[in-house]
Amino acid sequence: MSSLSTAQRGVWGGHVNPVDDFQERLRAYIDAVVVERCSRVSEELLSAIRRQVVSGKLVRPTASFLVARMLCPEIPVDPLLAPLAALELVHRSTLIHDDLIDGAKQRNGVACIHVERGMRAAVLAANLVHDLGISMCAAEVSAGLSAAALELTQGQLADVSEGRSMRSNEELLAEFEETAWAKSGVLGGFALQLGALVAHEDSPPHCADLARCLGLAYQLCDDLEEFDRWLTDEAGRWNPPDIVNRTRTYPALLVGEHREGRTDIWQHYMTQPAGSDISPELRQVAREYDPRADVAGKICSLLDSASSILDSYWPPGAYRGLFARLALHGWPRQYLGSAWGLVTRARNQQAGHRDSEGLP
Repeated sequence: MSSLSTAQRGVWGGHVNPVDDFQERLRAYIDAVVVERCSRVSEELLSAIRRQVVSGKLVRPTASFLVARMLCPEIPVDPLLAPLAALELVHRSTLIHDDLIDGAKQRNGVACIHVERGMRAAVLAANLVHDLGISMCAAEVSAGLSAAALELTQGQLADVSEGRSMRSNEELLAEFEETAWAKSGVLGGFALQLGALVAHEDSPPHCADLARCLGLAYQLCDDLEEFDRWLTDEAGRWNPPDIVNRTRTYPALLVGEHREGRTDIWQHYMTQPAGSDISPELRQVAREYDPRADVAGKICSLLDSASSILDSYWPPGAYRGLFARLALHGWPRQYLGSAWGLVTRARNQQAGHRDSEGLP
C-alpha cells in the first residue's frame, strides 16, 4: 500500500487510490516476469529472488507513474508496466549487492539473499535481476537506464574506495552532495525523466533540479534514520553498517567537523580499516556533538526547494498534488521511521525563526 493511501481517498472520491492500484499491478507484473523469464533458476533461489524484488517501497516507479499521469492524465497503466518494472528491477539488483557489502541481514522485513542462499548466489542473483530489467524495455529506455546504473555503480565504488579513508573530513564534506547523488540519487533522477518518456512528453521544467533535491533529501533521511537509531540505542549493542564500515555519511562528517574535546577519537576511528574494534566511547562522542538537528534542517531545506519547483513549474492538478504529498511527506517519513520527529522539530524551528524575522 502507498504511504498516504488513506489520506488520499477523499481526493479520488472514495475510489481506489491510483497509486495503490498501480503498485499492486506492478508487483504482480514483476513477480510474473521473474517466474516466466528465470525458469532455469533453482526453486529455492527463485523464491528468495521473488521475495526481494516485490518487497520494496516502489518509490522510483511510482514517481515515474505520477509524472506520466501529470503530463498525460488519461494514460493507461498497462503500457507503463514493462519500463517501470525494469526500473524497479535494476534498483533492486543494486540493493542485493548493497546488502551483501554491508553485511545486512534483512531488507524491508525480508531476509537478504546472501543470508538465505550464500554470497555466490546473491552476487549472481543481483546480476540476473539487473540483466532481466535491462532486457525487458525498449532501446530508448534501456539506454537511459543503463547509463544511470553505470553512474550509480561508479558512485558506489568511489564511496568504498580505499583512498577515501585517507582524505580529509573537509574534502569529503565539500564533495558530499556529488557523492550522494552519484551513488543513490541518479536512479531517482532517471525515474522522473522516465515518466515523461513513457508519456511521450517533454520533461517538465527543472526536472533535474527537482530530482537532485529529492535524491539528496532521501539519502539524508536514510543516513539520519540509521544514525538516530544508533545514538538512541540505550543498550549500546547495535552498531549500524555505516559505523562498522566507516562510511562517511553526512552525520558522521558533521561530527568530524568539530575540532575540540574528544572528537579526535571520532576522527581516528573513521580513518581505520573496516572491521576494526569500535571504541565504547565512540557513541558518547557522537552524542556530545550531536549532528541530528543540522541534518534534519538540511532535509527540510531540500524538501522546501523541491516544493517550490513543483508549485512553480510542474503541471497543476490532482496528480501533482498526490506526487507532492508522497514525495515531500510520505516517502521521507517512510525512510526516517521514528526519526521523523527530528524533521518535524526542525521545520517548526525554521517556521519560528521566519516568524521572528517577519518573513513569509
